[in-house]
Amino acid sequence: MPPGAATKKPAAVAKKPSTAVVQKTMATRQRWQADAERLGGPDTRIVVSKPEAKKLIFQMLLDNFRPMNTNGAFQALKGIVPPPTLRTCLDDMVDKFTGNPFADDDSDDEDGKSSKKKNTKKSGDEWAGSLRLKEGRNLNNNLYYVDHKKLANNGNGMIPEVRNDLLSNLQGAKAEFDQLSLTLKKITAEAAQLVSEPKNEELTLEGADLEKKMREMKDSLEAASAHSSNEARSKQIKKGIENMGKTWRKRKRQCIEFISMMDESTEGAISLKKCLNGACPLDIESDDACIKATIAFASRKRPRVSLAGRGGLKGGTKGSELGGLRPDENFVGVKLGSSNKIIRIFAEL
Repeated sequence: MPPGAATKKPAAVAKKPSTAVVQKTMATRQRWQADAERLGGPDTRIVVSKPEAKKLIFQMLLDNFRPMNTNGAFQALKGIVPPPTLRTCLDDMVDKFTGNPFADDDSDDEDGKSSKKKNTKKSGDEWAGSLRLKEGRNLNNNLYYVDHKKLANNGNGMIPEVRNDLLSNLQGAKAEFDQLSLTLKKITAEAAQLVSEPKNEELTLEGADLEKKMREMKDSLEAASAHSSNEARSKQIKKGIENMGKTWRKRKRQCIEFISMMDESTEGAISLKKCLNGACPLDIESDDACIKATIAFASRKRPRVSLAGRGGLKGGTKGSELGGLRPDENFVGVKLGSSNKIIRIFAEL
């Protein structure tokens, strides 16, 4: 080594903390975390970083708009900022000038001005001097509150330019929202119309059903055409039906006249009304009694027939399946109406 050369000292090696210190630190952090979860809920996480803690403290005091001591600030923050970090941050944020905060800045008291200038903390911390302090009897009674002169526009809200820009942007956003609402309403109407229209699968099934009905109508039409082609047979059947109706009306009139005569002769012992209802002492079957009995029988039989999958009183296949026309399966009988007209009776159940 040349004479006069400086000797280089070896770099100091950082000393590793002992296990007891680590355990004590972890226990303290766990206690802080438990307090935060107790006050703020299970998802609460503590903040030990000073910049983040100062931001939370300032926003909390600004929102509450009232002085607070250390314990009140800790409770309001839900234990997010541990007590040691809270006290340190409050000391860093406090403006050390403890004079009258409401004194006029243009006061002629030169001593107050020099004292304020001398005690104002000069630091690169953006939160320095953002709070004011009112000292109490002890540290726990000290009250902290926001220095509104440190806020933008002296705490009077936004400046006019920013406020005008905000209002302009708000009106533009409302206009855009209304336009988007109209577009959404139009799209919703179009979507509802598209949903209401049948799909391809539904159209296919509907087309198959229409084809089936068309074939059935074609078969019925062919059967009706075959029936109308035999006009002589139709006339013969109609004539036979008319003759049977005339004979039936004649016999019914004769029976009614005979029972009426018996009613007059027996002074009501043989009543026309009772005979027609089936309660006549004579062994007489009236049309009304037979129809009433048939309808009662149909009402008892209908549940069993329905369970068997048949629609009429006697069941059977449809007329279209037999290749011809069939009478109504619910037909019960006929009775003579006014003007000697025949009325068909059905079991409408």
